[in-house]
Amino acid sequence: MESAKKKLKVKCILSGILSILLCMACDTGEKMSLTSPDSKVSVNVYLREGKLFYDVELENSPVLEASPLGITTKNSDFTKDLIFEDISELKEENQQYSLLRGKKSQVTQSYKEQMFNVKNKEGKQLGVIFRVSNDGVAYAYNIKGNGEEEVLSENSGFNFPEKTTAFMAPLAKAKSGWAKTNPSYEDHYQLDIPIGTPSDYGQGWVYPALFRIGDEGWVLISETGVDCNYVATHLADDSQGGLYKVEFPHADHNLPEDPATAAVTLPFTTPWRTITIGENLNTIVESTMAQDLVTPYYSPNGDYRSGKASWSWLVYNDGHTTYKDTKEFIDLADSLDFEYCLIDAIWDTQIGRDKIEELAKYAAVKNIGLILWYNSNGNWNDAPQSPLNRMNTRDARREELAWMQKIGIKGIKVDFFGGDKQSGMQLYQDILEDANDFGIACNFHGATLPRGWDRMFPNFVTAEAVMGMEFCKFDQKNADWQPKHCTILPFIRNVVAPMDFTPVVLNPTLGEVPGTGAKRMTT
Repeated sequence: MESAKKKLKVKCILSGILSILLCMACDTGEKMSLTSPDSKVSVNVYLREGKLFYDVELENSPVLEASPLGITTKNSDFTKDLIFEDISELKEENQQYSLLRGKKSQVTQSYKEQMFNVKNKEGKQLGVIFRVSNDGVAYAYNIKGNGEEEVLSENSGFNFPEKTTAFMAPLAKAKSGWAKTNPSYEDHYQLDIPIGTPSDYGQGWVYPALFRIGDEGWVLISETGVDCNYVATHLADDSQGGLYKVEFPHADHNLPEDPATAAVTLPFTTPWRTITIGENLNTIVESTMAQDLVTPYYSPNGDYRSGKASWSWLVYNDGHTTYKDTKEFIDLADSLDFEYCLIDAIWDTQIGRDKIEELAKYAAVKNIGLILWYNSNGNWNDAPQSPLNRMNTRDARREELAWMQKIGIKGIKVDFFGGDKQSGMQLYQDILEDANDFGIACNFHGATLPRGWDRMFPNFVTAEAVMGMEFCKFDQKNADWQPKHCTILPFIRNVVAPMDFTPVVLNPTLGEVPGTGAKRMTT
């Protein structure tokens, strides 16, 4: 017994000495390191003049230089005058889990994780959790305390070496585009541009963003784990010197009266900022980091199988969303051994609910599932396509979902969302949770990037968040750009989440050039 007490006393003394040494190291700018299981990726954390920084190395070569950390809330500032407090014990795990869809059905991932805790001059505490795996680094903030708080901004950044070039898509201005349906993550990627290049619309850049560190490696920046408790962020437009800062949604996203900040309950852990790293693009493409860092929110209440779907709109537009044409496309799905048929906008007026029920019975005989289109609605868009006002309020939404469950509808495609504020994230999650209650799968169109949702929400199947095939109908330059555009997508957008590109048209033409009668060329 006496021996055990002595050992405990020695352990406590050593722990205290370690904390003092760590504190001294941070205060003098010395770095604390966390290394991946294979020892190739490392992150270094340190204080400089009261500000918190990190940098990242691949095989001892820098891929991110001194990059800022910190967060500002209504009641606390964690961007300056910080003092190192302590560091958690090293956590080493080998996680294994299953995915309903994605790159692989069974995932095995090893990682190391630690939390670095600081306090500001008022004595309030902030933890920064770093996780390092063989394919990169992720971090999240743990805001300590109790009660309600408002997160105003983050000081998070990614500071790239001068030799870096970027592959990124610009964030569109809110309420721009057709019927005020932007931002919807639908733009071409700028390819191999110098870091620090201003974005096309002055709004910043969307995730994911790919960076080439000369000949030494690749980095993909994104985020994951975003739900109704936070905002979705993007990279700010001002990136002078190659420092890309995390920026909250702009005030004109969603409804103007909705806050662009995040209302949270303390203690609170933010979504993860992800930094996928590889010597070549194989590591980037094969990474499951967006899924590794999250867990399922609920059990699936239906058979949410992915599959191929026939779809009339891409060639025939709204006018052919009719009973006759939809029946032909159900037959087409059957003949091609597809699993689904998507019935697009205006089905409620051009087909009608009674006839939709007939089509559902007809499709069921052929083992074809039907997916119905909906407008997300609310005042964030002016799109006139119906069904309207059926997805933006709980009572209407659940009434609609109950009807769909009764007649055997398998999924919904909800379109024209309004932005990345917390209110927008709440709407996505509300739709997903309600849809799962009725066994309905979800596809989001005209939408934000899914951030880990394919694992968090089992009935989330896919989302657009890309300049898809439909844009080839609208402008010949989009069709001309398409071959190059398609070669980029596997290395950027499709890395982090399922992507509904709205394929496939094998016709040599698609639609007409307005005012000319000439066919739009797709090849």
